[in-house]
Amino acid sequence: MKKAFIKLALIAAVILPDHTSQALAQAFPSLWVFEKSEGESLQKLWSEKSMPATYYGAGILSAGTLNSERPDVPYSFSGAPAIASMRQDDYFLFQFPVVHLAAGSFVEIDFSLMTEPGAPKYYVVEFLDGGQWKSMPYDLMSTEEDPQIKCTFKATGDDGTKKSQVSTMLQTLRFENEINDSMVQVRVRAVGPCTCDGSEQGGEHSRVRFARGDNSAAYAQDLGAREPVDTTNVLCIGNSFTYVAGASWMLKEIAWNHGHYLDVEVSLKGGQNFGQHLELSQTEYAVEFGDFAYVFLQDQSQNPARYARDRKEHAHVIDDCACLACKVRDFSPQARVFVESTWAYEGAQNGGFASVKQFDKYLAKGSRAMAKVSHAEVSPIGKAFALSRALRPDIPLYADDSKHQSEYGAYLKACVNFLIMFPEGFNEQVSTCGLDPEKAAALRAIACKVVR
Repeated sequence: MKKAFIKLALIAAVILPDHTSQALAQAFPSLWVFEKSEGESLQKLWSEKSMPATYYGAGILSAGTLNSERPDVPYSFSGAPAIASMRQDDYFLFQFPVVHLAAGSFVEIDFSLMTEPGAPKYYVVEFLDGGQWKSMPYDLMSTEEDPQIKCTFKATGDDGTKKSQVSTMLQTLRFENEINDSMVQVRVRAVGPCTCDGSEQGGEHSRVRFARGDNSAAYAQDLGAREPVDTTNVLCIGNSFTYVAGASWMLKEIAWNHGHYLDVEVSLKGGQNFGQHLELSQTEYAVEFGDFAYVFLQDQSQNPARYARDRKEHAHVIDDCACLACKVRDFSPQARVFVESTWAYEGAQNGGFASVKQFDKYLAKGSRAMAKVSHAEVSPIGKAFALSRALRPDIPLYADDSKHQSEYGAYLKACVNFLIMFPEGFNEQVSTCGLDPEKAAALRAIACKVVR
């Protein structure tokens, strides 16, 4: 498992060259959420290496390669920027114009890449600091095939089909040098010759793209120069009810503002239930990191309710949960394991139930049963959603599909899980994660009511 932060010596400041003619602005936080359908403006922005739409700030996203024999990188557009055929030393580049970034500052960079089976298997996150490209030393791991090749994370892409699989990375970087009136630069570079499925690089199904639609493709934030007081290892296993709007990213940021560094590993894939997660190599890879203090398990959104309504027909739901929890404890025997009791929704006619109220009831009942059999605890996220709907119907918890979480719903989920880990509660420096401060405060109060 990754280790706690290592204190780094600070050296003299260096001014980086300005890479944009646009007026300089402080671009933290920056959040990319790309449209579901291809758009001319997106293609133009990408090809010109200019600014794709962001919710916050003015982050710039482009691509390139260090391979001198590869004159350019083939771009494609399917609702989000992509490298059509990614190979070793190709990279995505984030740039953030800043007026000032203090020496010793921590910068959070989180992203979700859709890696096809034929795409490169290993990637390293690097940042330009003092004129040198660096990586955080405690995050580097040797690749399985060649110990000399170091990577930050491994993509799997091998979901048994030709479809892509989300690979989510949460990375905290520390800049030794201050940056003034210039650009913060971070890149995600493919390393080594290996592909996810063992094929030759540059072949079929080797596209890598950012998550699109309602998914948060990438998020970046200046966390300041204050060092965390402790490190807690956290594992999140789930699907779109975790990765849409970046709930795990918000959890990490909220904890940081309270002095806690969360070293978060995730295995997230849309629509997955626990039985499917047991077959995913990405889940196996994440679980085997081990030494987790907290583990959050989030099943397919209807499964707990289906089990509660018909225990015989859906007996596999509780069996799969128990099996997954058992696998987690094989590598993290001291972990506190939580089954997330997620929220009811109106979409697709109340998820197949008579009403949202009945859906909520079955979800809570099924989650309690799953936790009991798995010797786990329940994270009462669904209860928090229900209370928020009752007390603050003006806060939009749901995305446009009336099912998935909005940014506010993701924030509420993150607040509930934060209080589970740190019951002392929120301080005055708590992050709003870019949301309306009054609404964020109301959601924190609701989270406090349900986590006792």
